[in-house]
Amino acid sequence: NKAFDTIELVEDIVEHRCRQLLQQQKLIQRLTFYHWWPEVKVA
Repeated sequence: NKAFDTIELVEDIVEHRCRQLLQQQKLIQRLTFYHWWPEVKVA
């Protein structure tokens, strides 16, 4: 676990990780066997 100085820093880190995961949808789909996983367009 890690402590953060501000909520803004937490939000930035979570947003960055979400963007990384959005770039890996096909990999996540294969690894989790979610054939029904919806397609999400990256902004």
